[in-house]
Amino acid sequence: MKDLKAYWHIVTSFKPQPRISNCFSGRTDILKELAEFFEKKSSEPKTALLHGLGGMGKTQVCLKFLEQNAHMYDYVSV
Repeated sequence: MKDLKAYWHIVTSFKPQPRISNCFSGRTDILKELAEFFEKKSSEPKTALLHGLGGMGKTQVCLKFLEQNAHMYDYVSV
């Protein structure tokens, strides 16, 4: 079973990563809320969930947040 897990990890790692749109604008309220949430110190890892209908820009908001704030973190995963 260990071999299957290793294979699965390798296969899924080839998945193309989303890219931030050149047309991204606005959403400053959401970006600010995310920044404030993650800036608060905690002994536990933090997770944020963006939800909404498909095509509403959830992935783009996440990518923009990471573009602006990734320097503050040791490890970032999309």
